[in-house]
Amino acid sequence: MRARKIRVAATEAGLQLVTSLVHIAKVKADTRDLKQRQLDAEGRKKRPNVSMMKDLKEALAHTQVRIQSVESMIKDSFNKNFTHRFRDVDPGGAVQVASIKTRVERASTFSARN
Repeated sequence: MRARKIRVAATEAGLQLVTSLVHIAKVKADTRDLKQRQLDAEGRKKRPNVSMMKDLKEALAHTQVRIQSVESMIKDSFNKNFTHRFRDVDPGGAVQVASIKTRVERASTFSARN
């Protein structure tokens, strides 16, 4: 019984970790979208600031790499934490896994099906 309690606590901690990573991915995606809009606006100007465009392109590429890194962490954490532990949380484990999947999908552009 004690091991089950520890697994339940570990699963809840894993859920919080995944939730935090999803939030980070969402913030980074918002930043990427902002940089893209800024780059597009600068490109439409009659005389665009070449230096600013270069900086925005670099920031955009850097942000995209960070998003991919966080999405990889989400996928790894989700797979390691929930593929084997969901059955220990509650007899209604399938319902909880569905709710976890819904949380991840709602909070991110990242898809839990990957």
